[in-house]
Amino acid sequence: DAKTHEIVLRDNVRFHDGSTMTADDVVFSLGVERLRGDKAPGAAVVANFLSSLADVQKVDDRTIRLFTKTEDPVFANRLGAWGTQIISAKAWKAAASYDAWAAKPIGTGPYKISDVRSGDEITLVAHDEYWGGQPPFASIRFKRLPEIAARIAGLKAGDYDIVTDITPDHIAEIDGVNGLSVTGGETTWFRFLTFAPLRTPVLKDANLRRALASAIDRDALADGLWNGRAKALNGFQLPIFGEINDPDRKGVSYDPALVNELLAKSSYRGEEIPYPTVGTYYPMQLPDNQALVEMWKAAGINVKLIMCENWDQ
Repeated sequence: DAKTHEIVLRDNVRFHDGSTMTADDVVFSLGVERLRGDKAPGAAVVANFLSSLADVQKVDDRTIRLFTKTEDPVFANRLGAWGTQIISAKAWKAAASYDAWAAKPIGTGPYKISDVRSGDEITLVAHDEYWGGQPPFASIRFKRLPEIAARIAGLKAGDYDIVTDITPDHIAEIDGVNGLSVTGGETTWFRFLTFAPLRTPVLKDANLRRALASAIDRDALADGLWNGRAKALNGFQLPIFGEINDPDRKGVSYDPALVNELLAKSSYRGEEIPYPTVGTYYPMQLPDNQALVEMWKAAGINVKLIMCENWDQ
């Protein structure tokens, strides 16, 4: 039926340790201990990407059945989302701790982890028994460099082949310099606000929330901070969504007059509203945050930016 999905596994798929993947590994990978339990490492991932999955059962060594809580027309897509990687159940159970597992997981992908250094550098090597054919590179090294200037300097010096997350104000330092080029296109990154009325009771007032949204000049952010490389959207949608995208949908627009009207109708009386942010995770995140605070200040809304070390804060 529409809530039952049967999958037949490929023949002779090898894990990074040379062992063969079986239905037992799939059942474990999508099971309660690793993914779907309330205290499982993947619980948060399931809540975001695989919440419709109800159960996984083995039929035979190459066949499994997955059951969803309701009919889910995009369930096949969900199986390609975060957290659904198939891992070796034996290797997981043999690991001394979750940190030990995370440092050298055993999966079936084209590359396997060779070395991890202090969380800032990771080296992958080709998985020669990968079911999809020989990977294109023998090894790949990823290095975390928080400072854009350091990434650009390393690229120019030939230390790195590719650097990412270059903000618009630095693009001219790379494009066309010494044979370097900037490439890319539209991404599906949304910048959005999440209101937390349980933590900040004043945000229970819908008029205040609407005022906060209407006080943001999205076009000024797109043109001023992003040099025209960002767009003001009309909701959680993009043209790449195809037929389900509604180009005529009316989104929230910058409207100072409406902001004054909404604030007058609200219960807000100038209370300080905390705005927690990690600030450095995404490109231009902190400048975006700071610009919003200034826009709200201009509208008479008292918002305080609070820097956090991680998302849990």
